[in-house]
Amino acid sequence: MKFYVLDETPDFYDPEYKKFQNPDYPDMEEGSSDGSPEHWEEPTRCPVCGSWFAGGRRVPPYETELVLYAPTFADVVLRSNFLTSEKFKESFEASGLTGLTFAGPVSVVKVKKANRIRRKILPEPPVYYLAYVAENRATVDHRRSETVFYKDGEPKCPYCLTCSVRVLPRLCVDEESWDGTDIFTLKGSLGATYITSERFARWFEANGFTGAEPIPAEEYSLDWRPEAVVKRIFSGDNPNEILFDEEP
Repeated sequence: MKFYVLDETPDFYDPEYKKFQNPDYPDMEEGSSDGSPEHWEEPTRCPVCGSWFAGGRRVPPYETELVLYAPTFADVVLRSNFLTSEKFKESFEASGLTGLTFAGPVSVVKVKKANRIRRKILPEPPVYYLAYVAENRATVDHRRSETVFYKDGEPKCPYCLTCSVRVLPRLCVDEESWDGTDIFTLKGSLGATYITSERFARWFEANGFTGAEPIPAEEYSLDWRPEAVVKRIFSGDNPNEILFDEEP
């Protein structure tokens, strides 16, 4: 079985730094308009070790703010929430694929544009929905992935497999632990890393959805060594650098 990672563009984002954008694939960022705790359900804890096991869900009202990097809006936005266009939602529900449940619609309360967008009047955003991804449906094969952990960061709990990954040269999924779900997250501590089946990847590409792309899992990597993070952020004269307009 070939697995994929549904990965956003731009490839790197940190709200504390200037934003960088891949010019070959314009995208947008998204953030909750109200990140206060009362707008999120309590995350699930592992029943064995007590570690956070799954992220909390938003509670109504569903609101968001968007930053637009292109003249048109994307079908998929992967930020603090997983947002999808109505077109994506309807196509997924008709496809027979599994692993997503939807809530919403989401009210877009503010749109801000990157200054590469010269249009004075922006298009109206599409109707977006929150999408929740099936959680903890498979495990990482750390041996084949050649994972490097932080000191004492190896998985210790046999139930949630929480760990602290320093370098992940490639992402290998333990196929025997997979239950057949088409899009899902993994046990462990890889955050919002969305894994898909080959069937999902083919459907996604056939429909031409924008805002993300399926990458073969073996080609997906993570490197959180300080020198690697610095290199990603400060790589000299970066032609992809974007500054933002002050006006929404």
